[in-house]
Amino acid sequence: FKTFFLPKAKYHSRKGDFSYLEEYTKRAINVDVTHPKKRKSAQRKNWKRGLSEEALENIKNFLNNTTGKENNRSLTLLNKIEECQWHIFPDWDENGRSTSFEVDHIIELAVGGKDHLENYVLFDSRANRSSGGTFGYYFRAMRKIVSEQNLNKVKLEKAAGKEPKEGGGNVSKGPIWTKKEIEAGEHIKRCYKSLIKRIGSNEQCNRRSQ
Repeated sequence: FKTFFLPKAKYHSRKGDFSYLEEYTKRAINVDVTHPKKRKSAQRKNWKRGLSEEALENIKNFLNNTTGKENNRSLTLLNKIEECQWHIFPDWDENGRSTSFEVDHIIELAVGGKDHLENYVLFDSRANRSSGGTFGYYFRAMRKIVSEQNLNKVKLEKAAGKEPKEGGGNVSKGPIWTKKEIEAGEHIKRCYKSLIKRIGSNEQCNRRSQ
């Protein structure tokens, strides 16, 4: 087996780092040598299909608890949420700041990650793209060695805070929304007041979320 030391964690949540699951560092995994541009992934479609119904239901329950004038504003907000698909694709971070997000894999497909909901996170678009060089370099090196040595599997180990032996560059940190947070409607609950202000300004939907 060829041993690869994983790059540092790509995501930093409010409860700690998202890192590669322990099980991936305890066993050899199959390597996907397919170039990322040729690899088909349906994470955005899966995210929408898997979370839309429950997220919207939890948001409705939250908004239905408002009363009086607040209830009227909540109904207006609900219409905007559905129109702009904010229930699954928010365009703000946990502090209400405007942020563009992409559905990304927590564990990359190239190192055994699965293309399903449990392996998705909404990650800041700019941070995601700037991290691409680091991970791209790492995966290119891995695919090259696997091909040259005619390997089917590799062993992965955590970098333990050290620079990865295969790869280079920096991993950018940025805001995230987790699957559990979106599913529970936390992105609406935490930023309710700022969203009420937004609908008052008659803001148009961000077409990226359509």
